Amino acid sequence: MENSHIPEGFISSSSKYKSNFDAESVLDDDKELWLIRVPENISPEDLANMKIRTSSSKKCLSKLKKGTDSYSLYRVPSATAADEEVDNGISGHEMNGFSCLLPSMAKNGKLVFAPKAFERMLILDEEVDIPDSTVIAEKIRDSPVTKREHPEGLKMRFKPYGFDTEGAPVEKKEIKVKKEKAAVAATKVKSEKDKKRKREKNESEKDKKKKKSKKDSA
Repeated sequence: MENSHIPEGFISSSSKYKSNFDAESVLDDDKELWLIRVPENISPEDLANMKIRTSSSKKCLSKLKKGTDSYSLYRVPSATAADEEVDNGISGHEMNGFSCLLPSMAKNGKLVFAPKAFERMLILDEEVDIPDSTVIAEKIRDSPVTKREHPEGLKMRFKPYGFDTEGAPVEKKEIKVKKEKAAVAATKVKSEKDKKRKREKNESEKDKKKKKSKKDSA
């Protein structure tokens, strides 16, 4: 990587010491490259005693407890996985595009691309307990409603748009029409009542005349 950029604050360095992470050591068939993404507060020492299942299942492969926090380890779906496998709520899909850089003894410790791809990509996610919304709603419903007390001496300073706008004027003609309609309706009701009263009176007089004529004939 002769044309690689050296970050600010670093200098180019060569190493003649062999390590287990040299690119040449990874060529061994018994060695695999694993990529594990962990939260910022998790150190490599925290992972030392973890037992990881090698299953390719979408289920949790291992658990980690640190203090009061709990974590679950999942396999990152591969880029060639079926849509139903990718869309399972597990993040870290961008890890499929990562490449590994390792020091090379053949190039005096310079970083080179690893001779093999990542065999497994895992992600450690923190477990978050989401409370039941029904329980929360019941607590809110059952909690007493307290009236908020306002301090004395408050003055209204903010006046929203249209605060001092007068209402739309009502024309006198419109009021007069409404009154006339009400008067007509009242007159109609009164007229119906008068007709009914007159009809009842006439029927009563007819009954009296019939009774009188019967007495005279007797």
